[in-house]
Amino acid sequence: MIFTQDIQINLEHTAAETIEINRIANSEEDSALIQYNDTPSAIYKHEVKKPKIVKPQTTEISPVAKMYSERLKEGTADERKYIMENINFTINNSPKSGLIYTDKNITDSLFAIIDQDISKLKKPSKRKLKLREEIKNNKKLSERQMQYALSLSEKEIAEQNKILAFYTLATIENLSYKYITKTTGVQPKFHDSAIVEKIIDEAKTNKDEQVRAAALGSLYITAKPEYNDELKIIFQNALSDSSKVVKNMAEEALENLK
Repeated sequence: MIFTQDIQINLEHTAAETIEINRIANSEEDSALIQYNDTPSAIYKHEVKKPKIVKPQTTEISPVAKMYSERLKEGTADERKYIMENINFTINNSPKSGLIYTDKNITDSLFAIIDQDISKLKKPSKRKLKLREEIKNNKKLSERQMQYALSLSEKEIAEQNKILAFYTLATIENLSYKYITKTTGVQPKFHDSAIVEKIIDEAKTNKDEQVRAAALGSLYITAKPEYNDELKIIFQNALSDSSKVVKNMAEEALENLK
């Protein structure tokens, strides 16, 4: 079983570090985020005179977003990982370009990764688990043993992708929030978002402790001052979870929630 704190996103940061990186990246307002015209060729449309809470939608799905959506559903685990990392990178570094990934086809594909039944996928062998334990106990292993021990099983890779899907959804949700606020002048409420509602449900009901912990971590990424009261209740309730990893994530979120 992979523990949340052991997983590395983008091969550099742990899940906890990823939470803070995403929080910092998404807290920086991009003044150039919304620069669209109202011509028939404009991809995104919004009503300035009649503000309403709507997700940024494309009149026609971007070819890239369409391809990404399909590969997230049907691609290999490595393809899915690459696409999710690229979506996160694009949104955090070029929000305007990242708006194509707020399309419902993308978010539905990410939900499908989270909902995937991975119970029958190949688990790490007993030998691999034993070698990993020896690594923790600082026992010297050969290079070949080390490579074998650290290689992930099919099930572990799928678990990793579920966690990355949560963080990708949180990144998309933050971009959507900024778009709506900038274009309508109205701040979306906590429960207005289908993404947030789905993440809350997974945090409460998913049978896999790793998924519940990842859901809590991604909720923290979506935190905003006006959401704090609702989030505190969710994190406090999670302190009674039977899983230590879930409790730890809830405690960390509460400590850092402003």
